[in-house]
Amino acid sequence: MGQAVTLDILQNPSTGEKIYDVLRPIAGSAPVMSVESVPAQETISLKRITVRVNGKSMPAPSSVVMGEAIRIDIPRHGTYIVAAADPHQADSAKIGRADGKTLRWTNGSDRFEITSAANVLTQAEKGELWVFQDRHYQPDVVSLQSADTVDWLLPKR
Repeated sequence: MGQAVTLDILQNPSTGEKIYDVLRPIAGSAPVMSVESVPAQETISLKRITVRVNGKSMPAPSSVVMGEAIRIDIPRHGTYIVAAADPHQADSAKIGRADGKTLRWTNGSDRFEITSAANVLTQAEKGELWVFQDRHYQPDVVSLQSADTVDWLLPKR
């Protein structure tokens, strides 16, 4: 009771797009179990991206990732976790901006721009996103990961 169950309805393996419903059993006043529908969380989707830092392009993998949080490793700049909902991390800030197929944020004097072949947000055209930087990890190549929670993407210390 009270636990959410996600029921996949349709999935396109070539794009990673998924249609699903969320069911959460609740205790009612009657002895009969009932189910209420919970609105789906906003999801971030990145498909065949291009990465620009301070206007300069960087090679990026031709991949598709989708989740409530995305980890983007950027050489010489560290690792960033972008989340649709507040990740409850002390160093995170609502500085990311999704506008159609473009995701942008600024960190100090650095300007980051990720362009996707698909809209960045799956439920809205535009929106603000939370960004967290892992200053300790310095990657060698641009890489992407996704997860349903920020905790899965945070470095293990």
